[in-house]
Amino acid sequence: QHDHHHSAGIPAGHDHGEMMATPGHDHMMGATGTGVVYVTITNDGDEDDVLLGATTDRAEVVEVHDMQVTDNVARMVPHDGPLVIPAGETVTLEPAGLHLMLMNLTEDNNAGDVFEITLTFERAGEVTLQVPVRLDAEPLEGEPESETVEVGDLTLEGAWSRPAPYLGP
Repeated sequence: QHDHHHSAGIPAGHDHGEMMATPGHDHMMGATGTGVVYVTITNDGDEDDVLLGATTDRAEVVEVHDMQVTDNVARMVPHDGPLVIPAGETVTLEPAGLHLMLMNLTEDNNAGDVFEITLTFERAGEVTLQVPVRLDAEPLEGEPESETVEVGDLTLEGAWSRPAPYLGP
C-alpha cells in the first residue's frame, strides 16, 4: 500500500522541481525581459508589401518599435500602423531606428543563442528567420551568422538580436 502511494506522488513533483530549478533563473522573473530583433528587408517587387506581425517562441509579444528622439532623449515607441516595405526599396531595422521589440521574453537572450522568429507579410506571407544573438551587428569570430531568406519579392538578411536585458545607451 505504502509503496504504491509513494511511487504515484513523488516522481511527477520531483521532475517539476528539477525543471524549475535551473541555476540562475528565478521562474517568477522569467517573463519580464525585452529583446530586440534587427533585420534588413528588401522588396524587389513592383508592389508594396506590409509587415503585419511577427511571432517567436522566445517572447510573448513582438511589436515593431521606432526610435524617437525628443529633446535629445531617445525613446522606443510603438511604430504607428503596419510597417510598409515599399516596392523597390530596402527597409532596415537597426539600432537607433526601427526594430522588432520582443516583449516578455520567455527565456534570456544570451550571446551565441539562435532563435526563430516568424514574420507575416501581406503579400509574401510567412517567413521564418533564424536570429543569432550577439553583441553587435557585425558577428565576432565564431559567432553565428544570419542567413539570407527570400520569400516572394522580399529578401530578408542580416537578422540579429542583442543579448537581454539590454539596458545600455
